[in-house]
Formats: sequence, structure tokens, C-alpha cells
Amino acid sequence: MNRCAYVSAGLLLALLSVLGCSQKPPAATGTPPTPAAKAALTGVALGEQIYKTGVGASGAHIPFTKGSPMFASKPAGCSACHGEDGLGKQLGKITCPCIRFSALCLPVNGRPPMYTDKTVRKAVIGGVNEDGNPLDPMMPRWKMTDQEMTALLDYLKTLDSLPGTPAASMSAPAKPKTK
Repeated sequence: MNRCAYVSAGLLLALLSVLGCSQKPPAATGTPPTPAAKAALTGVALGEQIYKTGVGASGAHIPFTKGSPMFASKPAGCSACHGEDGLGKQLGKITCPCIRFSALCLPVNGRPPMYTDKTVRKAVIGGVNEDGNPLDPMMPRWKMTDQEMTALLDYLKTLDSLPGTPAASMSAPAKPKTK
């Protein structure tokens, strides 16, 4: 290669560098957010992330005790059992109840509200129902911060705007039989 070709190639590389063509292309849309981006979420967006993935404000999966063995091998969020829409679903022999806000916290057909924000917190973190009785042992007991729990509650309140009617699932989550 002659000297002119080397100079031309060098100038071309310098020009491409100045124009930014040598930089990596931007990440494609739909790629998972980085832990730092996950950690930057707040409010309803953080609540949605927790609900769908179990990832908290730190960008890491929220620790828990008890719960389904499934979570130990494949961490997930509330939607894994209660559905993306919060209407609940059947997982083998286990019925996961509707957890839309209207089903839990609003009076329906003369029935008083079963839960309040405070008792939903106790259910999610402590694993007890509105009467203080233990929930099914398959329900994880999440170790959430106040910020995370508030964000999750805020997100649960948005689920009522999704299609589907919780009326079919309005029955209270089953209370364990007392001995």
C-alpha cells in the first residue's frame, strides 16, 4: 500500500470517529433494562416492575421467605401466580386469587372491604390475611421496603383499568380452616 492510501485510510477513520460512526449502535428496543435502570424506577413504574418480575428498588430481586419452591429456581413477581391482569389463576391444585384492588379493598354487593392498604401490606410481607390468619404457605413473604410496598399498592390499584372483570373472582381469598 502506498503512502497516499495510508493517509486516506487514516483520514477516513478520523472522520468516522469524529462523526460517531465508530461508536456501538444504540441498544435495540425491547432489551432488558440494566440493574441501574431498574433501580431508577419509582412509584407506579416500580410497582409494575415488582408485580411482573419481583425486582425491587435496588435493581435486584426482592428477597422472600416461604413461598413456592418455583421461586427458588426461577425468581418471579406477583404475576407468576396472580396473572398479568391480577385476576388470579389456577396453578395445578392451587387457586391463586384475584388481587385487583377492587376485589380486595372495595365493598361489593353489600360485602364490606376485606382488606385495607395496611392489611394488604401484612399479607404481602407477613403472610397473614385480613383476620391475621396465615395465608397459604405457597405465598411468598416478601422482604420489601416501605417504598417498594407503597409502589406495589399503587400498581395494584391500576389493575382495575385492565380488561376483565374481577366479579367472577370476587370471593375472598380462601381462609385456612382453623383446627
